[in-house]
Amino acid sequence: MTTVATRDTPQSSALSVANGQEFWTPSQVAALRQVGIENASNGDLAVFLNYAQRTGLDPFARQIYMIGREDRRAGTTKWTIQASIDGLRIVAQRSREYAGQVGPEWCGPDGIWRDVWLSDEAPVAARVGVLRKGFAQPLYAVALVKEYASTYKDRQTDVVKLSGLWGTKPAVMIAKCAEALALRKAFPMDLSGLYTAEEAELEDRAAAVQEDQQESVRPAEARRGARAEEPAPVEGRDWLAEVDGAKSAEELRAIYNAARDATDVPAGLAERITEKAQRLTQGPDVVDAEIVDEPPAETAA
Repeated sequence: MTTVATRDTPQSSALSVANGQEFWTPSQVAALRQVGIENASNGDLAVFLNYAQRTGLDPFARQIYMIGREDRRAGTTKWTIQASIDGLRIVAQRSREYAGQVGPEWCGPDGIWRDVWLSDEAPVAARVGVLRKGFAQPLYAVALVKEYASTYKDRQTDVVKLSGLWGTKPAVMIAKCAEALALRKAFPMDLSGLYTAEEAELEDRAAAVQEDQQESVRPAEARRGARAEEPAPVEGRDWLAEVDGAKSAEELRAIYNAARDATDVPAGLAERITEKAQRLTQGPDVVDAEIVDEPPAETAA
């Protein structure tokens, strides 16, 4: 059974979410479309409604919201539910067990914690302790800038720098991350699955890297299938046609030796030479290291 959080203010707005509500009303759906959820499925919207009811946060006051991220490989949109830092504080306060915070504090490379950050350089980390009734000590959480901050590489200096708000307000940004971690640590039942935009951005970057890695290790069959669609070079020799027309291993070796010094070699030429040699000799064992040891440098077709 889902536990629904109670709100401290009366429900009077046409957009207010009722506790027993089974789905969004037409006016609520229209309002959600206006804040960027126009392509979400009914299933995603139902999950969002459940989160709003469970936490008691108001999606139309931007206390809780749903953000879509494009999955490039699948061609779909993955929706994640996020909360503002104010939303997390509201949930903690409504628990009646929230007793305040310690911090935030920041530190640099020296590891010394400071209650105010005055340096022009970004801090290395921030920490926040959340007090909960019944606990003898604050529940601390530490967030590292290098694990959360968005960055870019300066083309002129080739130096990696902080971007966006991380570049202008790094102390504020990392303190929010530390506070969100501490609040979830202190109230896991109430805040499970709720992340701030800064934390969700970290997950998005990790997912994007994973997609790129998966794309780079596609099965060899997929790469060979894609090779058939590659056009022949516009200028220079038609290397692939020469390989296909070769009648002996000697001809293939001559093509290979010539390609080693060429600059217009199409992608997949070494594999094509190996495959043709195998067909000519009726077996893979005849193709020796002399042909496939150092494949010619290939350029994109």
